[in-house]
Amino acid sequence: MDEVSPGTRSSMDGYVPETVTYRDWLKKQPMSRIIDILGPARAKLYREGGLKIGDFVNDKGRTLTLRELRARDSAAFGEAGI
Repeated sequence: MDEVSPGTRSSMDGYVPETVTYRDWLKKQPMSRIIDILGPARAKLYREGGLKIGDFVNDKGRTLTLRELRARDSAAFGEAGI
């Protein structure tokens, strides 16, 4: 096997440059994969409701429930049609 450059790391799609963030990688994924990763409601909020990946967690890194997300940004739910 060929050596992997130190400037790369693995992902679901093989190797990516170390400069690619999870946020950048996720933006390029098809909706079906985003649904697999985030779940259907969060995927719609991400793609259609204008939420960023960081909006799904609190300041301590805990994933917010859909109820907590709605309380925080009900407009995103309207935009996503949820």
